Amino acid sequence: MNNRNGIKSQPIKDGAVLVVPKSEKRFIDEIVALVREAGYEPIRVIYVSESNSACYLGKGKLDELTKLTADNNLKNVVIYDDVKPRHVFCLKKRLGFDVEILDKTLLILKIFESHAGSRDAKIQIELARLRHTLPIVKEFINKAKTGELPGFLSSGEYLTESYYKHIRRRISRLTKELEYI
Repeated sequence: MNNRNGIKSQPIKDGAVLVVPKSEKRFIDEIVALVREAGYEPIRVIYVSESNSACYLGKGKLDELTKLTADNNLKNVVIYDDVKPRHVFCLKKRLGFDVEILDKTLLILKIFESHAGSRDAKIQIELARLRHTLPIVKEFINKAKTGELPGFLSSGEYLTESYYKHIRRRISRLTKELEYI
């Protein structure tokens, strides 16, 4: 981006809360650099000793994260760890479904995406992202089905199910396109 004086300026970065396992604390400079490269500015770092089975974070850390995102109007949480689909669902339910949860894999794919130049590289990155997102969507479907059923005399299908089918078709289409290239 160029400003009025023709000087190249950095794009404005979105603020994010960074959640890091304590075992990775010695690599915090590299982790922060990765988060910045992906286009996020870490507002705060929360260190986690161990992951909780329900929401990845314990009650105290989850309350702290909820307060941080609400008070600072943050819509991005980067967790520098492999996060299970049930953790993503629980965090979104607690923080709000408009908050983006990125785990280590999605963070790296976002960096690759920003540097990809060729069409086949972009397809491979999108394919990897969709394959990583598919179990998360499946978890949303399972959680939706355990709760309230769709409306009376409705089609019997949740919106997440149609999204899941769309992702499956997109994966199939991208795989064929990649084979063609």
